[in-house]
Amino acid sequence: MIAQDGHNLHLLKTDQREFINTLERRKSVEHRKDDRFYQVGDFLALREYYPDTKKYSNRALLAVITCIEKDKHGIAEGYCNLSIRTLGVDRDD
Repeated sequence: MIAQDGHNLHLLKTDQREFINTLERRKSVEHRKDDRFYQVGDFLALREYYPDTKKYSNRALLAVITCIEKDKHGIAEGYCNLSIRTLGVDRDD
C-alpha cells in the first residue's frame, strides 16, 4: 500500500505484548523478516494480535521507520531491525 507522500504503508501483525510495549513507548525497534523492501520514511500499521485466540483487536498503531539495520553482527540473515517513531493509535470502535 502506498501512502500519500509516496512511501509504503506496511500492515503488520503485532503480538499483544509487543503492541502494548510500543504503545507505551517502552519499545522503539521492530525486529522483522526483511521481506517487504522496507525503506526509511515508510509507515507501519502495527495491528494488535492475540496469539492465543488467533484474532486481532480493534487497535492499530501507526509508526514511521527512522532507521534500518541489517547485515550486522547479531541480526540474523534475512532479518532487519526497524527503528520507529510512533505517530498515534487508531481504534475501530
